[in-house]
Amino acid sequence: MWNFYFQRFRFMALTESGHLIWITKSGEERYILATTYLCYMMGRPPGNEINNPDNVLMYEFQRMLEPMSIKGTNTMAYTYIGSKKADTSYAYVPAIRRTRQTGSTTRSDPFMGSDSWLDNTYLWNGRNDSMKWKCIGEKTILVGFTSPKMIPVEDMPDGSITTKFPSNRRLILNYETPGWTGASWAPAPNTITYTPRKVWVIEQQPKDPYYSWGLHTLYVDKETYTIWYKEVYERSGDFRTWCASFTHYSESPSGKRNTGQWDTLLIIDEKAQHATAVCSYPRSDLRLYMPATKMDPDFFSLSNFLKLSK
Repeated sequence: MWNFYFQRFRFMALTESGHLIWITKSGEERYILATTYLCYMMGRPPGNEINNPDNVLMYEFQRMLEPMSIKGTNTMAYTYIGSKKADTSYAYVPAIRRTRQTGSTTRSDPFMGSDSWLDNTYLWNGRNDSMKWKCIGEKTILVGFTSPKMIPVEDMPDGSITTKFPSNRRLILNYETPGWTGASWAPAPNTITYTPRKVWVIEQQPKDPYYSWGLHTLYVDKETYTIWYKEVYERSGDFRTWCASFTHYSESPSGKRNTGQWDTLLIIDEKAQHATAVCSYPRSDLRLYMPATKMDPDFFSLSNFLKLSK
């Protein structure tokens, strides 16, 4: 699981845009458009290290952009190295024009009322030391790619790379297809190419009794450490949520790759028969491998958080 983290940490920092869609059995219920900023403090290539006196593992900032009713309802978190210090989390609520500090267990609460939660980004985005881990086996599974071919991207002068997607819009879902049948939240026909991959089957069990979920079962790629699928159970032991990650492969002329980055996360609440699709939304300013000159811990200061929340 540390290898899973470090294959992402090589990005140093990144910006990504997500289209969160609430989906019922009949189609779209509502949506949110958000931008996420991430800065990783470990695993940075030589010469790109950042002084880290606070022992931070990563900084994270979610900025809500649409619709207008939720614009400015932003969240920010600092995740620390080791178990001695609890995560620091903040939320800005436009209705009261105040920033409030929230508990670390809120990372397992529904994000903006969706079927997903902050620790579910990348299908795991929490602290490894907050869980009990167990490898229960190996198998070969079919995983979904949004493009059957490599998509070339550009190297930027600052060392970052651009982000491109198989189309100029987010992934098309089944309910958007005329005459669709089957699950409304499934990817539309002919949008996904399935490929066999060898995986480890990993169980994780929360240590915190106040964590919202019980057992998680992850399917982790044995070569890239990508988490392709996840099964999530309630604390009672009942199966509740099924999660899937879909991606494509990109590479720049310098050899920098997007391995570990997702295009779409699909989170299905099997009990409620409801789903949330978190779809990467193409934008020209999205980047991977961002150096400290473009994003560093100062970006995640409370003063900047408040400035970008107003």
